Amino acid sequence: MKAGWAFGHVGPASSPAPLPRALSVAIRGWCGELPKARVEAVEIVQIENGDDALALLARPDIAAHVRGVLPGGVYVVNPGALAALVAKLGVLGIRTTGGLSTVASGVAARSRS
Repeated sequence: MKAGWAFGHVGPASSPAPLPRALSVAIRGWCGELPKARVEAVEIVQIENGDDALALLARPDIAAHVRGVLPGGVYVVNPGALAALVAKLGVLGIRTTGGLSTVASGVAARSRS
């Protein structure tokens, strides 16, 4: 590379402007450095109101069953903890609907499109 230039920057090495992410990924892919992705089946629970979801997550008895949160009030549930989380929600008076077959059907329908 030309002296004064650094990979990942548009201008001289002293320039604070990094490459746009999409261009950086494209260049790394061209060089054979492809991004890595992990695929995993997970169980989720969606609380319809995102503010309610965050408030519930502040409760240690709910948070103990949640390994992550996605936008839209979606909890990613710890492996094997779905039944316990649903039971805790029920004690709080929160009805749950749907099921894994509904989620699987929706995913299958979208993947066939």
